[in-house]
Amino acid sequence: MDLRWLQDDDNLATADQCDHFNASFISSPNRSQIGKTIKNQYTAVEFTDTLGKIFQAIKEKNLKQVQNLVNTHQQRSNNLGGDPEFRWDIINDLSLNWSPLHHSIYLGCEQIFMWFLSLGGDITSITYDGYSALTLAVLSKSELMVNLLIAQPNLNVNHVSRKGSALHIAAQSNQIAILELLLQHPNINLNIYNDQLQQPIDLATGKAKKLLQKEIQQRTDVYQEQSKSQISIKSLDNCQINTIDTFLINRPKKPPVYKGYVEKLHFSHLYSYQRYIVVDPECGTLVRFQNKENCPLNPKETIPLQNIYNLQIIVKDRTFGNYSIQLLIEYNEKKIYFLFQTKQTAQMWYDSIKTAAGYSKYVKYKIDQYCQKNEGQKVFNQVNSLLLDMNNQSIEIDQQINEEQQKEQNIEVKKKQKKQLFDNLKFSDFFILEILQKGSFGTIYKAKYFKDEKMYVLKQQNKDQLRKFSQLDYAINEVKLLRKINHPFIISVNGLFQTKQNLYYQMKYYEKGDLSEYIGQGCVLSENVSKILVAQVILAIEYLHSINIIYRDLKPMNILVSKNGFLKLADLGLAKEIINDRVALSFCGSPAYLAPEIIKGDGATQSVDVYGIGVLLYEMLSGYPPHYVKNIDLMLERIQYCPIDYDRIKSKMAVKILKELLQRDQTQRPNLAEIKNHIFFADICWNKLLTKSMLLPKLIKRNKEQIINQQKFSEAIIDEDYLDEEEKLNYIENWSMS
Repeated sequence: MDLRWLQDDDNLATADQCDHFNASFISSPNRSQIGKTIKNQYTAVEFTDTLGKIFQAIKEKNLKQVQNLVNTHQQRSNNLGGDPEFRWDIINDLSLNWSPLHHSIYLGCEQIFMWFLSLGGDITSITYDGYSALTLAVLSKSELMVNLLIAQPNLNVNHVSRKGSALHIAAQSNQIAILELLLQHPNINLNIYNDQLQQPIDLATGKAKKLLQKEIQQRTDVYQEQSKSQISIKSLDNCQINTIDTFLINRPKKPPVYKGYVEKLHFSHLYSYQRYIVVDPECGTLVRFQNKENCPLNPKETIPLQNIYNLQIIVKDRTFGNYSIQLLIEYNEKKIYFLFQTKQTAQMWYDSIKTAAGYSKYVKYKIDQYCQKNEGQKVFNQVNSLLLDMNNQSIEIDQQINEEQQKEQNIEVKKKQKKQLFDNLKFSDFFILEILQKGSFGTIYKAKYFKDEKMYVLKQQNKDQLRKFSQLDYAINEVKLLRKINHPFIISVNGLFQTKQNLYYQMKYYEKGDLSEYIGQGCVLSENVSKILVAQVILAIEYLHSINIIYRDLKPMNILVSKNGFLKLADLGLAKEIINDRVALSFCGSPAYLAPEIIKGDGATQSVDVYGIGVLLYEMLSGYPPHYVKNIDLMLERIQYCPIDYDRIKSKMAVKILKELLQRDQTQRPNLAEIKNHIFFADICWNKLLTKSMLLPKLIKRNKEQIINQQKFSEAIIDEDYLDEEEKLNYIENWSMS
């Protein structure tokens, strides 16, 4: 069978130059031998023959013939029984180095492509010569296929082939309609480099270049608007801000050089061997050495960090030796796998490579920008001298892993000490200093613990009140949640105890108070600060949703502010089902934070918390919740039926995400993964935020006089501990951390 018809003018793929279309593959003796090993009439030779016929039918754009061939294959393949080794997926098969799906895309067979897509065509697969489905669609100049592909959630829109990324190809060939489609994708990278270190705008001409310039300018304007803050910048020479000052102030923090041994999987996937790796952000390289002694003069391979387009941790069900975790690195047309025994080690390498690659790309992009402004020599001279004085730290990953393990051991020791410190708590162990907050079911106190002389919060709930309003089960449910929750942005409880009249939680005292002391009542935060605060809430809610918990009660009073500025979500599950009780509403705070479906009594889903996130962000940016009025009944009506006024919000990007978060129809709201990927949060590094590896802006209380004028404790608090020897009347079971 002759497959030379696949040749194109640009030698994208030819039978002479690329072995993946070698017709001899079909009639190879090795193939026949493989066929003989299969105890079934449907041999590999027949499979390959069917595959070739499908290619021919695709060339002829004969959808009916393709369908007949695929259906016949599936019937014969199903007859092979349950052994997955012989259940060939012919649509995505890469035996000839391109799958039928790839051919249908490149040859512009839109109907065949859509049919393949409906059968489970794998749009993430890459041809052996490095082309993705999207780059082939752009090469075929098919707007329909590009449109369908960019709508797929698992698409890598920035894959770089030998002809560059999809954006490079569209820009170079001046495909305006396709260029506009690509620019709509939230993850599109305008500054990505091809093999010749060219960006899309370097290849563009005419309308395409104008379109890219406009998009870059718009994104620059958005970035500058987001970056406006109260930070004062002093120039290096104590004069006005200049180019080099801006470059150094706005650039990401320079990461260290990471070094260490990893287990590298051989390309045959049959065995592995050890290699010494150096990730250098300043040189912009990932270098492989046979061993540490060969570093730095004898490298096995040098990979430019900017050419890495995919980095992924893969957990395998089956172990390879002692290794069950793989780190996949894709660059240009190659893939390499590093093997690890623990996900923690894999994550450490993943973070180091990703951070170094981001830094390298950013610095090169900025220098390129200044070079275009004829400021290149000035920038080079000043930056080069300054870089020598900046962080040149080098970290051995193996040593860092040992340090991390030591930290974990220390944490475990502290946990045990903490548990011992807070075992067998009693009310008499505390000295009550002041009342922090009062509610319908109890009171929150600031108290001194005699055993360590530190300040804590005691949250008291009256047993009789809880029973009277049928809230005892919810209080116990909250304890069950607290036992299993462990997250940096969710409050943890040190201990639980009870007296004859009350239930008590003992928690860390946050002297900076809660978020209601910093936002609301006309106080407007900058977009940058609001974004960082809301991002922490998103991570906390995402964790709760992952363990099937709906928070339902997002409001500023339930979000505490720690000493270093990070937030802590509090009051888990306490009032989540008491929406229609006016007393309960009062205990929960203002109904301004309720979602429309909660007011209607339709029941809550995870989208309730999405709405709550939207309300918080709106209040931060405008000074008030969306429908706030003093009349509660009127406010509840407005939440259900009235449109939201977005004129208070200055940022168009913020308005865009708020309109999605505050949809009245809960089925139309985005999920948390979509929110995190929204362009509004494009400059948030979620991993760094989760590990608290970033500095936060300082929050200023909106009304110091009002905050200082708290209700101080002025009368004796009388409560009675259980005596060990007496019968425990009115005792609540399961009120403990164990």
